[in-house]
Amino acid sequence: YNDDSPLENMHCAELYRVLGQTETNIFSGMTDSQWRESRKIILTCILGTDMSHHFEQISKVNLFLEVHGSETESFATGNTEEIPQVLHDSDQRLFMMELLLHCSDISNPYKPFQICRAWSHLVVAEFCAQGDREKKEGLEVSPMCDRDAMNLCNMQMGFIEFVVSPLILGVIKMFPSLHGIGSTMNENMREWAA
Repeated sequence: YNDDSPLENMHCAELYRVLGQTETNIFSGMTDSQWRESRKIILTCILGTDMSHHFEQISKVNLFLEVHGSETESFATGNTEEIPQVLHDSDQRLFMMELLLHCSDISNPYKPFQICRAWSHLVVAEFCAQGDREKKEGLEVSPMCDRDAMNLCNMQMGFIEFVVSPLILGVIKMFPSLHGIGSTMNENMREWAA
């Protein structure tokens, strides 16, 4: 994939390999137009989970809120059923789908702490295995992958504070009914700090 989102491109390729089989093609009843549109949405959303797009997505959320926040607030809080004009825009809807899949992909910090902790240990085990392999190959160990310098609690607090929180707080402003995940994230931050 020319080093361009290799993991995410592999996910896209694998999905369409599975869909290429008659017994697993859940889209077989679609028209050509529907299939093309669904493919555009699916590929955009999957490629949007690449962390290299994360901070750009934060900027887009902040811009959306600045330009359309007041327009969408009444709808998002249930005070009106009238759909704001911006939500009729297919590019804006596609961005929201991409954004929500990315938020799901980095959702560990706003899951209940017992789940958050379990997944954090699994992620750190994966990172350390990578660092061990890099050491074995004589390569420089990637950030957060050196088990000898690992501090799980600090790593998780930094992930919440500097990576997840700036995005999720913006998303919660876009979709106020998601305020519960913000509360859970704050509780998890306190647990890691303790």
